[in-house]
Amino acid sequence: MVFKGIDVSRHQGYINWKEVAEDIDFAMLRGGYGESNFDDKIINNLEGCIKNNIPFGFYWFSYALSVNDAIEEAEKILFLAKHFKPLYPIAFDFEYDSIRYANDMRVTISNKMLIDMTTAFCETIEKAGFYASVYSNQDFINTRYGNDIFKRFDLWYAWLNETSNRKVNLHQYSHKGTVKGINGLVDLNYAYMDYPSLIKKHKLNGWT
Repeated sequence: MVFKGIDVSRHQGYINWKEVAEDIDFAMLRGGYGESNFDDKIINNLEGCIKNNIPFGFYWFSYALSVNDAIEEAEKILFLAKHFKPLYPIAFDFEYDSIRYANDMRVTISNKMLIDMTTAFCETIEKAGFYASVYSNQDFINTRYGNDIFKRFDLWYAWLNETSNRKVNLHQYSHKGTVKGINGLVDLNYAYMDYPSLIKKHKLNGWT
C-alpha cells in the first residue's frame, strides 16, 4: 500500500487542513530550525492535523555546527513530539543551506562531522523512544553521507520522480505539487510503509 503525503512549514502560510485531508494520508511538519527556532506555523499545523485526523511526523531543519548543537536540536523537537504523539518519523534535515550557514560562521562541516551530528540527533530521538529518520537527496548521499548511515537510520529520500531509484520507506517526489487547501506549491511524498501501524505496534512516539 502507498500513502500520499505532504511536507509543510511556514512557507505554505495558512493551510485549510479540512480541505487538505480530502487529498492526503499524512503530513510531515517542520517543527523548527536551528538551535531553538520553532516554526511560525507549527501549532496551527499541528492543530489542523489533529482536528482532521491526519497522521503527522516532524522534521527539524538543522544549522548545527557541532554534535552538541545537533543534540540540542533533537531535544527541541522532542519537546513538541512528547506532547503530540506523532505517527510518522522525526527527521533530521541538513541541507546545502546548512553548509552555507556553517561556512558563514567559519566552521567546516566535514563528512565525518555531518555523520556524527546526524547520528547524535537520531540517537537522541531514539533514546527518548521515538522513531528517527534522515532527510537527504542523492547528491548529498553521494558527496556527503555515503550509504552506511542508512543501514542504521531510516532515509526520507528526496528524489524528484514519482518512481524512486532506490528502495526507501519515505519518498519526497515533487517540490511543485498542488493540494486543495494550500495556496501555492507544496512538496509531495509517498510512504511505502504503514508507519502508524509500525509505531503503535512497537509502542514508539508515546504510543504506549
